[in-house]
Amino acid sequence: MDRIEKCRRNPAGTGKRKGAAPSRQGQNDSRCPDRKSQRSREGCREQRDRQDHRQIERAGKGETGNGIEEMNYFNDISFVTYGITDWVENTACGRRFEGYYGIQYVFDGEIFAHVNENPVEIAEGPVVFITYPGVSFSYGSRPGMQRRQAHICFKGERVKRYLKSGLLQLRERDLFIRITANEPFMQAVRSLQKNLRIPGNSQHARAVLLLEELLLQLQEQSPGRVNSSSQYIRQLHSLREKIADTPYLPWDFEKEAEKLSVSYVHFRRIFRQVTGWSPGQYLLECRLRHAEKLLMTSHLRISEISNECGFEDEFHFSRIFKKHRAMSPSRLRALYGMQE
Repeated sequence: MDRIEKCRRNPAGTGKRKGAAPSRQGQNDSRCPDRKSQRSREGCREQRDRQDHRQIERAGKGETGNGIEEMNYFNDISFVTYGITDWVENTACGRRFEGYYGIQYVFDGEIFAHVNENPVEIAEGPVVFITYPGVSFSYGSRPGMQRRQAHICFKGERVKRYLKSGLLQLRERDLFIRITANEPFMQAVRSLQKNLRIPGNSQHARAVLLLEELLLQLQEQSPGRVNSSSQYIRQLHSLREKIADTPYLPWDFEKEAEKLSVSYVHFRRIFRQVTGWSPGQYLLECRLRHAEKLLMTSHLRISEISNECGFEDEFHFSRIFKKHRAMSPSRLRALYGMQE
């Protein structure tokens, strides 16, 4: 463009002083460069016109050269406000969140909260509670207490899907969700807020995905009504991971209840609250997933896989597998297993 503008300001010519009478030979010499320069300028203008015309056509069709910047898949949700505060002691009385929802994440310190006229609840961080329209929230720190808190507020049509599917759950009681895996949750919060600080469709899309990751983590960490002061949460999460790592062991859940000094009935109840499964169901699911992995990634015989996964025998394994996976082990291997 600079070169084109320079051509416009100083068109090519003879270079002689104004009014000078060139010789005939000079006229012949200057006329050719003038015609070439003019054709060059006209060619540049035609090229720019063609480019502009193509861009207008593509814009009319919703096409551009950068697919990410024009992507609108995530445009059905927007972020209202977000932030992280250190050691605040403020309180909100009867606050309403009309038109938007929020993840209120207290990662250190104590907080109280209640909805409408429901009883006051108190919890020690890290905990999360969800704010939403249609009710009033009162929350904050008691006198002399402080807390560290992050918040992410959002709205849009996509939120209706979150609510309908159960990914986002609204509570008027049992407000607090205990964050047992605090480090990955905080990392997702910081990454989300970092993306929101940078304009652009790509950053917005990543922020939406991180929001959904946070909502999923809330489901995984507290799929039921778990008391925020439960003393068994950490032990049960540890037990859950051990079962997933070694599903082939002969697990005895009555003995696991004894280790926690609780009755087996109470153990079953709190195990379901933490994992979403009864102990037996969870163990079976872990064994089936381990069997799927071996069927797809090894050449072990089905009888060997049955033994590796803790089942009584091949017949029992095949019957249970088909009941829960709607196909036999041999069929799954034929479809997804390693090729010979």
